[in-house]
Amino acid sequence: MKLDDFQRYLAELRTLPSEVPLEPELKAQRVKLDKRIREEQALAAGAVLTAVLDNGDSEASPREGDMVYIHYSIRNLEDELLYSTRSDEGGSGQAFAFLMEKGVRVPRGWELAVRDMTRGQRTLLQVKPEFGFRHPDCRMTPPVRDLPQDQPLRYDITLLHWYPAASVHVYGAGEALYKRCIREAAAWESPRPPFEVTLHLSVRCPAYDGMHLTGQCLFTTAGRQPLTLQLGRGLLPPAVEEALSYMSKGEVAAYVVPARRMLPGEGGDGTQGGASSSSDDEDDDVLGVASFSATSKSRGGSRGRGGGQESVGQPGVTTASPCLVPPPPARCTQVELEIELLSMVQVRDLTGTGEVTKKRLQEGQGEFPIDCPLHDTAVRLHFKARPLRPLQPPQGLADELPAVPVGASGAGADAMAESPIADGGEEAWTYDSRDAHGEPLSADTGCGELPEGLEMALKLMVPGEVSRVVAAPRFAYLGREDRPPGIPGDATVEFEVELLDFEREGHWQNLSFEERYVLAERLKSKGNELFRKGQHKYARARYERLLRLLESTRDFETQEEVDRIDGYKVAVLGNLALVCTQLEEYMAAVAACDKGLQYEQENAKLHFRKGKAQSLFGDYEYAAETLKLALEYDSSIEKEINAELAANTERQKAALRKQKRDMGNFFKTKR
Repeated sequence: MKLDDFQRYLAELRTLPSEVPLEPELKAQRVKLDKRIREEQALAAGAVLTAVLDNGDSEASPREGDMVYIHYSIRNLEDELLYSTRSDEGGSGQAFAFLMEKGVRVPRGWELAVRDMTRGQRTLLQVKPEFGFRHPDCRMTPPVRDLPQDQPLRYDITLLHWYPAASVHVYGAGEALYKRCIREAAAWESPRPPFEVTLHLSVRCPAYDGMHLTGQCLFTTAGRQPLTLQLGRGLLPPAVEEALSYMSKGEVAAYVVPARRMLPGEGGDGTQGGASSSSDDEDDDVLGVASFSATSKSRGGSRGRGGGQESVGQPGVTTASPCLVPPPPARCTQVELEIELLSMVQVRDLTGTGEVTKKRLQEGQGEFPIDCPLHDTAVRLHFKARPLRPLQPPQGLADELPAVPVGASGAGADAMAESPIADGGEEAWTYDSRDAHGEPLSADTGCGELPEGLEMALKLMVPGEVSRVVAAPRFAYLGREDRPPGIPGDATVEFEVELLDFEREGHWQNLSFEERYVLAERLKSKGNELFRKGQHKYARARYERLLRLLESTRDFETQEEVDRIDGYKVAVLGNLALVCTQLEEYMAAVAACDKGLQYEQENAKLHFRKGKAQSLFGDYEYAAETLKLALEYDSSIEKEINAELAANTERQKAALRKQKRDMGNFFKTKR
């Protein structure tokens, strides 16, 4: 090796990253064992020191997965109070719940101490930072922002009560929803947006003694009309909707959820804190159901001497949210829910954006989707229509719900105005096809004869079914000439539709060739009729569907059958090229003509339509060649071809004039 090459080699070696020593890959069991050994060594060195202040009243202690309720306070080593849940120390008086070594993990020192405590026992801990909020497993947010996490702290913990792991499950974003089943359900399906549900709901603060569902009541429907509403419309807090997604019809369950996830539109990351901000000059009210108004005020007491805490409420703000459940008091960090899911109805979101939804009101005869008019066909129906009714709160809850201020605008106000709670009612329908026509309506789907949202729903119905359909303006009567009087064009429309029957064409492959010819002729004729009416988009859909059927044919027995099907293809492709030209989709028209010319290379009509589409697209030279070729194949249309050649020449001249004008303007701008 030459000296220069050797020096370059050494230079390359110097630029290489330093070698990282490989560590042996440990199995999960070994990792767990090593972690436990290190923890025991740290505890032996005094990472967590405990002293029993009050003895408990039993011998049992919580175990992994149990949901425990505690009171706790935090002090520094100078015995300065930083935070407390106890009312006699300025706290909210609400117990704090967590799962032992699951869910949103609390400081590891707490878990180690609580697993050796009995009910009612009070223990003082002195915990080093690595076993406090800085422990790698801890996901609990410190209850005060300026809590000193880099120094030992003292925690005064009282174990109030706990529920066994067998009855508690953890769910939700960040595993922050703790569920305890009170009554099992016989069904298995769970509701999700945009399902409609009927439920009873109670919202409470955690009780001082840690007994589930015995604390201060914030909201309840007990003894009143249950809530009936559609999920996904912001009518329930995010925590309640998420809790419902883990329930089934007939089930009763209790949940512990973060208080901030009871705020409308609040997603949250699942971590839990200990407190929220409160004002120093107000006492913590005992709120009944009727105490809530449109204004969510901050309520509180002493924060301890540790200072700032995060706010859960929206002090002094009048909200335009459609949410039916008022926000919890500002000092709540957790909320308990009791939910009874009485019923649920599947609601289909037909657009994926919520602009068209379908809810079945009456079962039909048939099996979904086999007995549905999935493809465009003739249908017989009755339907009613009216503008979507404004939101009406359930009877008896009107005084408890957030009010929309006069002049409110924006997404919240729109949702309030367009969020139906329940179907039915005595409000008259603006339009009823039975009154207008008497006999059932007959219409062809895919032809624009019915509002698009109504057609979308009909394709997923079986004969005899009655459904409620809510369609946004562009899927209802926006821009349509057949809009019934009394329904604004820009209104979201509610329909009640009954599918009586539809024309069953049968599966194409199961039809005889003669039956296929009859169906093909009907579809082509319908497309031609739509084209003559100027409904080019619907005509194109008819032609394209017929082409798919024709191209799927493989079971020919004679050459005559092949020729006849190919003849249909050529005719339909020519019509498709014509309609694409009308829709100004010139390249699609050229493609249709090229496909047809594969069957009949000398078809003058296809060459003519291709040349016209090329000319309109701007391919003037190719257009002239194609049009001249059409004249060679059929001189009987010489007049039409010459007229199109002249039009092509004029278009080319106009394009050249525009190009010169644009270039002249370009150079003038440069100067």
